[in-house]
Amino acid sequence: TPDDDETPPAATTTAPSAMDEEAAIVTEAINELINETDTLRDIASASRAKAEREQKEREDAEEWRKNIDVTALQNQLLRIAASTDRGQYANSMEKEEVLRLVESLEATATEIAPHKPPSSSDDTTTPLLPPPLIGTWSLLYSTTQLFRSSPFFLAGRSTCRTPDQVKQYDWFCDMHRVALAISNIGNVRQIVKANGRLVNEFEVKVGSV
Repeated sequence: TPDDDETPPAATTTAPSAMDEEAAIVTEAINELINETDTLRDIASASRAKAEREQKEREDAEEWRKNIDVTALQNQLLRIAASTDRGQYANSMEKEEVLRLVESLEATATEIAPHKPPSSSDDTTTPLLPPPLIGTWSLLYSTTQLFRSSPFFLAGRSTCRTPDQVKQYDWFCDMHRVALAISNIGNVRQIVKANGRLVNEFEVKVGSV
């Protein structure tokens, strides 16, 4: 029939209007804003959780410091120092115990207020160093040979720049101690002065062969 020969009309599309384009742009901007808001909210939540965690850790540390017996820790450390001749004859267990005691004592320490050195050379009353450091300090325990606190050996150690040089210097110190086994090291001191000067002293008693 004639109707069967008619070609159906082609499909047509309508171009988006300017209003549709603006609406799409606004929708995209809103979605980006929502995403940014969610990100900022997550960051704020994480920061708040971190701050609360750090505050809890500080409170726990403060409570631990209040409950710990500092004097008992110091007495334990002094007993080991005395029984091992300042660590010279300490065995592995005693060395580990000393390390534990020192770490516990360090954890109880409080921060010292920042020290302000003299503002000019004319200021002769303000110390160069923090007042708690000034004084005479006696060596009670050491993890290495006592004589290495001597200025001579301190200067020698400061020249080492590589691990191999450190090993060579340690070997030299070991041989030095063996060669002078007849000597006994007495008091070892560091004198810290207000003007910043540091003096190292140690006493040596040499026995007869």
